Amino acid sequence: SAVYNIVFSILYIVIMFLAIRPFLRMVGQIYHNKEVIDKGIVAFILLLLVISSYFTEILGLHALFGAFIAGVVMPENIKFRKIMTEKVEDVSLALFLPLFFASTGLRTEIGLIDSSEQWILCTIFILVAIVGKFGGAMFSARFVGESWKDSLYIGALMNTRGLMELVVLTIGYEMGILTPSVFVMLVIMTLVTTFMTTPLVSFIKFCYKTHDKIIEQKRKKNEMGLFKVLLSFGRAGNGQIMLDVAYQMFAQGKNKLDLTALHLTVGSDVNPLHTDNFEEVSFGPILYGAKKLGLQIHTRYEISDNAGLDICNIVNNEGFDFLLVGAGISLSNTPDDIAANRYRTSFYNRFLKRFKAPESWFYPGSLLKDKTKLFIEQTQCPVGVFVNRNFVKATNAIIIINSADDLFLIDYAKTLLRTTCGKATFLNLYNGNNEESEQIKTALSEANETTNGLLVSPEKKLTAHLFNDFNFMLISYKSWNTLSEQKVAALQSMPSTLILSNNHRQVKKEAIKG
Repeated sequence: SAVYNIVFSILYIVIMFLAIRPFLRMVGQIYHNKEVIDKGIVAFILLLLVISSYFTEILGLHALFGAFIAGVVMPENIKFRKIMTEKVEDVSLALFLPLFFASTGLRTEIGLIDSSEQWILCTIFILVAIVGKFGGAMFSARFVGESWKDSLYIGALMNTRGLMELVVLTIGYEMGILTPSVFVMLVIMTLVTTFMTTPLVSFIKFCYKTHDKIIEQKRKKNEMGLFKVLLSFGRAGNGQIMLDVAYQMFAQGKNKLDLTALHLTVGSDVNPLHTDNFEEVSFGPILYGAKKLGLQIHTRYEISDNAGLDICNIVNNEGFDFLLVGAGISLSNTPDDIAANRYRTSFYNRFLKRFKAPESWFYPGSLLKDKTKLFIEQTQCPVGVFVNRNFVKATNAIIIINSADDLFLIDYAKTLLRTTCGKATFLNLYNGNNEESEQIKTALSEANETTNGLLVSPEKKLTAHLFNDFNFMLISYKSWNTLSEQKVAALQSMPSTLILSNNHRQVKKEAIKG
């Protein structure tokens, strides 16, 4: 029986690699895009998977081995593999994988470990597994030239690779190789090494915190004279528009503009095969725009489970001087965003019974509910929230002054005018007659006298028709919070807008003033 199994297993492998693989290579060359891969091809691949698993099962091997060999002989064409992965991955991860874990859990009876000797043996299993996986991966990474920090991270992440362990344990249990008590011990070992990953990574990060601060201080010394801007965008088209905004706002400052474009894909379960394509599509327009402007930018692509928190950490830990983000679709007036916002409002009204007036399609206060509030409150540098309303160029800007706290906008307006060579008009909405009022009037008068193109409007009220002459607006975050509640109707007609916060960390004012 053993000879029979060995001979036919070898024959099976030979057929799969010498007959099936060349055939599949030809299939991959013909069917390499979504237009030509139809349901028949997908059904054929799945049928091949089932047949391969069935043959290994009747040969005395496990069905998993046949499924693995079927995956190995798939066409090497990366496009074919990406498409097939997309078609089967969601079903396998969302349906079959949870069923496998549930099945394993049902077979695991913790009560079988009922003596101190067995618990000691279980502890030994856990220690050996940690030393083998963590230590082996760490020293291997160090051997090939990785730093100690990265080597420790690699060891910690390899230590969590428990899925294949569960698969092997299940096979061993089904074949009678493992006793029920040993099976439970090894399952516990798998769970412990998996759940310890996050605390272990956090501990490594804590240990290197002081070391990283020293490196950060050296890096800051090398970056003196740069005004570092982080531009975080979602949709590819918005990236190019926000690049134009950043260029017009900061390119003519005293310090050289150092711009980093950041795009995050939310969801750590994104297949690594897809990330290159995501990165290429996302950064294409913004790189094209940077080339037209003659501006060198850094691009940064990451996968994240918490985009808002990760953006704040990047800004605070890497010494950025300004964060530029988009406001989302609720404030945009582009056709696609209007349609999406109306659909969302209709959905809420229908299913959540929150009946609102039609103006709820555009509600300025909705910005406060977005993640942009997190950026403004958690970052240690100024933040700009850009509202795209068919932005092209800020040649005629309006700057809203609602209190003396808004006077920091004067420096931004001056830098903007040096780039656009246009006009900027201050709208003073402060109604008091006191020291603060005089401070505002004096500052605006000085700006008007010393800077060409800076004007002061005689208007004292914010109305919809006032925006007809302007294509860009600057407003502070504090004033936005106030006016978005008081002037909803007027703000429906506002142009493209940059909402600026003057956050905690000292701004490089000379970089803005020039």
